[in-house]
Amino acid sequence: MVSPLLSRRPASNTFMGRRIVSHPPLGAQPVFSMKNRSAYQQRVIKDYYQNRPAIALQRLGELVTELYLAEGKRRDKVWERIAAALENLGLKQERIEHLRRQDKPEVLARVVEECMARQEQDPGKK
Repeated sequence: MVSPLLSRRPASNTFMGRRIVSHPPLGAQPVFSMKNRSAYQQRVIKDYYQNRPAIALQRLGELVTELYLAEGKRRDKVWERIAAALENLGLKQERIEHLRRQDKPEVLARVVEECMARQEQDPGKK
């Protein structure tokens, strides 16, 4: 005779006692569309997208600080994130590679300052 504990199977939406969450199909409408958002939520989202360049520059400044402190493999990982951030800000790939070859946080800090000055002069652009 089989023990009742061994014969019980987990529910179909669990795996090893944990609930499995299924995601909606790729073409499905999101739960919160613009119609379902309040005016406040819409304004917050709009402000976020308007301030993306400023947010990206702030993050890049934080990455420069991390680069000053990083050594070894961690330094390579930080450079990967810096390269992605610089690319998102619109710097040319050649200049990004040049900065990476130099591997000097001081030079990168000057580039960040240039980008910040450019943004203050022309806030509508990247």
